[in-house]
Amino acid sequence: MFSLGGWDYYQSVFRYRLTDEEKNQYINSYFKEVLFDKKKFLDTIDTLEKREESHTQSPYLTKNIFQSK
Repeated sequence: MFSLGGWDYYQSVFRYRLTDEEKNQYINSYFKEVLFDKKKFLDTIDTLEKREESHTQSPYLTKNIFQSK
């Protein structure tokens, strides 16, 4: 039983083979994931740049809180 389990483990880990069709499917799915992540990354950068612009502006107080009225 242990020999059969060891042989099965060896086959699945060290002798794993993909057909050409499976390789192409993997490459295409990986390429789509990378494009999706790139778009999300660029959207995040755009959001961070907008936040940076809003934080660089100095605040202007319209009401003086130190004077009593």
